[in-house]
Amino acid sequence: MKMKLSLVALALLNVGAAHAVSFNLNDANTANINKSKWSCKRCDNNVSSGTVGLSVLAIDSDDKRAVNTFGDEDGTAVAVQADAVMQDSSQGRLALDADNLGAETGYGQAKFDNDLLGFTFGYRSNLHVDSDKGQTQYGIYNGVIQDIEERRDVELSKKREQFLLGTELKGDNWRGFIDYNHMERTGKQVSSSQFIGVPDANRSGAPINYVAPIEQTTQTLIAGGELLGERWLAGLKYQGSLFENDYDGINSFAGGSIESYEPENEAHQLIANGQYRFERHSISGCVVKGWMYQDQAFTTTEGVPAGVVDLDGEVQTLDVNARWNYRASSQLRVKAKFDYRDRDNKTDLRLFESLDYDPNTGRAVENVALDSERTAYQLDANYRIAKGFKINGGYQRIDKEQTDTVRDETNEDRFYAGVRYDQLAMWNFHLNGEFSSRDGSSYQADEATSNEDNALLRKYHLADRDRNEVTLKVSHTPMINLVIDANVRYANDDYDSTDIGLTEATDSGYDISLNYQPMANLNVYLFGGQQWIESDQTDLNSAGRYSGQVEDTFSHIGVGSRYDGLWQDKLAIGVDYSFSESESDTEVGGSNVYGDYNAWSHNVDLYAEYQLTAKASVKANYGYERYYDTNYGSVNSSSYTTLGNLDSNYVAHLVMLTFNYAL
Repeated sequence: MKMKLSLVALALLNVGAAHAVSFNLNDANTANINKSKWSCKRCDNNVSSGTVGLSVLAIDSDDKRAVNTFGDEDGTAVAVQADAVMQDSSQGRLALDADNLGAETGYGQAKFDNDLLGFTFGYRSNLHVDSDKGQTQYGIYNGVIQDIEERRDVELSKKREQFLLGTELKGDNWRGFIDYNHMERTGKQVSSSQFIGVPDANRSGAPINYVAPIEQTTQTLIAGGELLGERWLAGLKYQGSLFENDYDGINSFAGGSIESYEPENEAHQLIANGQYRFERHSISGCVVKGWMYQDQAFTTTEGVPAGVVDLDGEVQTLDVNARWNYRASSQLRVKAKFDYRDRDNKTDLRLFESLDYDPNTGRAVENVALDSERTAYQLDANYRIAKGFKINGGYQRIDKEQTDTVRDETNEDRFYAGVRYDQLAMWNFHLNGEFSSRDGSSYQADEATSNEDNALLRKYHLADRDRNEVTLKVSHTPMINLVIDANVRYANDDYDSTDIGLTEATDSGYDISLNYQPMANLNVYLFGGQQWIESDQTDLNSAGRYSGQVEDTFSHIGVGSRYDGLWQDKLAIGVDYSFSESESDTEVGGSNVYGDYNAWSHNVDLYAEYQLTAKASVKANYGYERYYDTNYGSVNSSSYTTLGNLDSNYVAHLVMLTFNYAL
C-alpha cells in the first residue's frame, strides 16, 4: 500500500517524543519546509493579468465604405489593444480595456479604484461611411443653399466621438458618483426639398436631393449616491442632457426657409430606486420624474403668430415600476411586475400657418400637444417538475392612452409559456410560445389627427392585431468533441380588422452552429442562418385598387478553424470566412415598380500568432472583403434630382501586425 504524506504531516512526524501526544501545529518543526508554493493565486491581491498590445494597420481599398468593416480608411494607422487588470492590495486596482484605439473606429477605457476612490476615463470613436460616390450641384454656404451649376463629388459619412469621465467616492455601506459624457457627431447626410429654387412658399418645384451638414454636441451628466444595508439598497441620482446643434436650418437661395434642423434642447431626470430582501421574497422599485425643454428661436417667423419667437416647449414625464420576486418552494418561483409611464405635454397651443403639400395651399392649423399614458401589469411563474425539466408561463396586460391621435386607447393582452428539458442523453430542448391580441377604442381619423387621404387607412402600430410566435432551441452533443446548436423561430401578425393598410406580416428564420474538435490542438466551427420577413398590404374597400407585397431575405454563413501546436507549441494559425446577403423585393399591384435592393459580401481573415517569450507574442492578420450592393432608390431619375448612383462594388485588403505583452 502506498501512502502520500503532506508536508505538514511530515513535519509533525519530526516532533520530539515529549510532544508526541500533542496535536498543536505550533509544536511542529516547520522551519525546513518550502512554503513558496502554498499561496492561493486567487487570493493574491497583488497580481496582474491580461495583455496589452500595439497594432499597425495597412488598408488598401478604392471605396471608403471599407471603413465599416476594417475600422479605418485607406492607408496606415497605429492602434492600441488592451485587456488587462493590475491589482495591488495597498494601492488599488487598475483595469485597461481597448480595441483598435487610435483607428477611426475604436475605443479605450481606463478604470482605477480602491477602497475609497474610483476614477474612469474613456474614449470611443465610430466612423460610418454611406457612400463616397455622391455627386451634387448644390452647396451650403452660411446656411443658404446655392446652385453651383456643376456637379462635384461628395462623401456621405457620419463620425461620432465620445469622451467619458467618471469619479466615485466609497464608504463601508455607501457610495457617491459623478459621470460626465461628451459626444460630438459630425459628417454629411442626404436631405431633400422641393422648394430650393421657389421663392413663393405656396408653390413647389421638382424634388431635389442635396447634402446637409452634421455638427451636433450632446453632453450628459449623471450624479447620485447609494446606501446599502443588510437587506436593503436605496439610491438617488440626477441625470441631465444638453443637446446643441451648430446648424439651425437651411434657407433657399430664392428666399425662405426650406429645412429646419433638430432644435437645441435639454432634459432632466430625478431617479429614486430601492430594494428590500425578505427571507423568501424581495421587492424593488424605481420612480423617475423628468422634464424636457426646447426654446430655440424659430428659423423663420413666417406663419408664426405675432410676438412668438420660439416654441417654448415643455414636456414632463413620470415613470414608476415595481418588482416582486417570491420563492414559494424549491420548485416554484413567482414574479410580478408593474410599469407606469406618463407623458404630459405642457407646450402652449398656438395657431400656425402651415403648408399643405397637396393641393399646395396655405392653411392655419393648431399645433397638437400629444400626451400619452401607459400602464403594464405582468405575472409569471417558473416551476421545476423534475431534475432537468422546467416549465414557465405568464400573462401581461398593456393599456395605452394617447390624445389627439386616430385612436385614443389601445389594449393588449399577452400570454406566453415555455418548457426546458435537458435530461435526454446528448440532447437539450427549449420551446417557447406566445400569443398576444391588441384592440382598443373606435378608430377616428380626421384632419386634426391624421393627414392620410383615406380615413379608412390604418396605422399599423395602432391597428387591431393578433400575434402568434414560437421559438425552438435545440442543442445536440453526438460526440464528446462535437456540439451542434440550432434555433428556429416563427412569428405571424394578423391585422384582421384593417380595411386599408397592413393586413398580415410574418417573420421566420433559423440559425445553426457546429463546433468540432477532432484533436487537442485543432478546432473547427461552422455557422449559418436565414431570415424571411414578408408583409401584405391591401385595400379591401375597393377591389383591385391597391395591393402590395414586401419580401425581405437575409442569409449568412461562416466557417473557421484554428490550429495550435506548431513549432513546439509556439505558433498558432487560423482562418475565418463569412458570407452574408440581403435582398428586398417590393410589388405593388402585381408589378415591381420600386426595383430591387440587393447586397452581399465575402469576408476572410487569415492570422498567425507566434509566442516570442513566455510573455511576449506577435500576431499577423490579413483581411479580405468583397462587397457589392445595388439600390434602386439611388439611381438617377428624370422626375427628381438625386445624388447620383451610390451603389458600391469593391475589393478591400487589410494587413495588421500586433505585438502583445502579457502582464
